[in-house]
Amino acid sequence: MTEVKQGTLIVDNGKVGIVINVYKIGSTSTNEENAIIHWEESYHIFYSDGTFCYLSKSGFTILLSTGDIKIL
Repeated sequence: MTEVKQGTLIVDNGKVGIVINVYKIGSTSTNEENAIIHWEESYHIFYSDGTFCYLSKSGFTILLSTGDIKIL
């Protein structure tokens, strides 16, 4: 998969969007056994119509493979 980074332009079901932030993999604690929250890489996407979304990397990958999202 192409690396998605801040500034990546996409087309999502006909709407142009830009990745405005990439949240890397992490947790609420450095001690993995006691961490309360774990998260995977996710993307904050802003669209040309003024809407936005947060999308996980796995969700983005699925939408990319089905053609619902295209990287410009």
